[in-house]
Amino acid sequence: AERDRVLLKPPSAWQAYDHYLRAAVSVAAYHSSYDKASLVAGRQLLAQALTIDPNYARAHAALSNVYMSFWIHRWDDEIVWSEALDRSYQSACEGVRLSPDLPEAHIALGQALTFLRQHQAAVAAVERAITLNRNLTSFRFSYILVLAGEAARAVELLTSHMRLDPFYQPNAPVALAYAYYMLRRYEEAMPLLLEAAARAPKMAH
Repeated sequence: AERDRVLLKPPSAWQAYDHYLRAAVSVAAYHSSYDKASLVAGRQLLAQALTIDPNYARAHAALSNVYMSFWIHRWDDEIVWSEALDRSYQSACEGVRLSPDLPEAHIALGQALTFLRQHQAAVAAVERAITLNRNLTSFRFSYILVLAGEAARAVELLTSHMRLDPFYQPNAPVALAYAYYMLRRYEEAMPLLLEAAARAPKMAH
């Protein structure tokens, strides 16, 4: 049945998916190198995917994360900085609207809500993502939970994330270190920050 459903998909769906996959590679490269060119390339590929298929929820969620990176780093040569956070929020909302059962869309929404200082709603988005997929982990959980005052839970989820994903991005130890820092467990935070700095020397936060 799954094979038959795949064969019935129109060519445009495959083209959008191809752009999405290429964007995922570019964005992953950015999170390893913090080379802005990789992030820009990822944004362009996601825009192409959404031009082909405006209802592609996963691409909207990924685009939300890209806009968030532009906002965090205050890069405004690609997008006006003051608009980046709102775009991140709107893209995440669109992803959730189009696919309410997509965990990644709820994570993106939670991240945007965190920096919009809507912490209760942000934690609710994390809870929804976990309910939808118990095996899903993300370094973004830490920032959402720590800023909502749940640093101890952030440590629990990030420790699990790094155990389950041996190829975790440099952002993961930073996120875990942030949680330890807020708990005043400085000796546990320092090695994680040193690891992240060694793996991604261009990381600015």
